[in-house]
Amino acid sequence: LAKTFGNMMMIALFVSIFSSIAGTLISFHADMASGPCIVVFQIVVFILAAIYTGTKNRGRIFSGALQQQG
Repeated sequence: LAKTFGNMMMIALFVSIFSSIAGTLISFHADMASGPCIVVFQIVVFILAAIYTGTKNRGRIFSGALQQQG
């Protein structure tokens, strides 16, 4: 998702703020504890980012393997 350390820090900052606010709102409307809601929301964001980078990099992995064989 990020090519430089600075960009990674900015993404981490915005994701953490967004997940804290979203988890708190979800916990308020669902009448649940806020801490676990925030953590579950961050896990969902992590899984989505892992899926996104996995599908984004899949072409690079396969093309590199084909170049090594040929």
